[in-house]
Amino acid sequence: MIGGDANRESVPQGKGTAEVVHISQGSAPSVQAKMVTVEQGGIGQAHAEHIEVKQGGILNAQGDHIAVESGGIAVAGGDRVELSQGIAFLVGAKEVQLNQAKVGLLLADQVSGDVQVLLDRRTAVVIGLLAGALAGLLNVLGRWLARRSAPSRK
Repeated sequence: MIGGDANRESVPQGKGTAEVVHISQGSAPSVQAKMVTVEQGGIGQAHAEHIEVKQGGILNAQGDHIAVESGGIAVAGGDRVELSQGIAFLVGAKEVQLNQAKVGLLLADQVSGDVQVLLDRRTAVVIGLLAGALAGLLNVLGRWLARRSAPSRK
């Protein structure tokens, strides 16, 4: 942990999982526990059954239930993700509840609430197809120009 306070159940290094990890006004590069809570802090990577963030952020969160309030998350994956007055880059879950939230790419079976999605599944597929077609066209054009400018053999 870098700065702030953290409470963590004692676990032998490299073995097992802590029951509860709480970070307040601090940070941690990686956390694995049954329950993780963050208040005004951040985590690089979190794996837990339940992850709760208030006024903080996580780069990569994987868990059964992830809840973020007034914070941000780069990548969230799990069964249920809740985002309230926050922002996320990529969210993938079975069920997503959003309240005044902005999401870059949302992949979910069920979505409810007030959300602004910058890139949904259909738009992502279209952009991927267009990017692939453009890359293929540039490849063909490059080969054609290379053959055209190469000295001819006689």
